[in-house]
Amino acid sequence: MGISIRAYARHRGVSDKAVRKAIQTGRIAKAVLTDKSIDSSLADRLWEANTDPVQRRGKEADRALQS
Repeated sequence: MGISIRAYARHRGVSDKAVRKAIQTGRIAKAVLTDKSIDSSLADRLWEANTDPVQRRGKEADRALQS
């Protein structure tokens, strides 16, 4: 069992809308479990691999610069 979309959004420092969009566009869809919760460790890896650094804002942009 994973965490909710809202909990994952807080974990990432983004809005729940951003998480929903990432799921809908397929960037982190593989991290959604059968109970609709999110495997946060897999989602983190997918988010980093599938998100264009230029498109990141706020805490996400700061995190990308530190990598």
